[in-house]
Amino acid sequence: MSDLATLYAEHNVALLRRAYRLTGSWSDAEDLVSQVWLRVHESQPPSPTLPYLYRLLRQRAIDLARRTHSQPTELRDDARPFFAATLPDPEAATIANESVRECMAYLTLGQRQALALVYLDDLSIVEASRRLGLAEPALKRRLRRGRLRLRRCLKGKESE
Repeated sequence: MSDLATLYAEHNVALLRRAYRLTGSWSDAEDLVSQVWLRVHESQPPSPTLPYLYRLLRQRAIDLARRTHSQPTELRDDARPFFAATLPDPEAATIANESVRECMAYLTLGQRQALALVYLDDLSIVEASRRLGLAEPALKRRLRRGRLRLRRCLKGKESE
């Protein structure tokens, strides 16, 4: 038996299982393992062989992930109406943004700052509390009170 056949007999099952764990698909796993064996056939693998085979497999799995995730997904024609119906109406979104902006004026300065840092700047509670020089519970109180006041104001605007 040749060296390649011996390597194949010893390590193919382990490579296939590892490839499946990396991809979650048996067909992709088989493709990756065949690419690894092709590469091994083209070059002489170093010793110890198993870490080298796992490294090749991992590199091929990364290449596969890059290829599949970089390709834009096309919507089927029958799915387009569903997604179009769920898109927000631009005019309604503009009116909602204006209403929120108007209601923000009714908040205290501290509440506006807290809401802006957490919801607009996407800071965590810890980061926002450090930036404002507040303890975390104090920031959470400001956020809660600001949201309540904002909610009441927006409900009042809806009824108008």
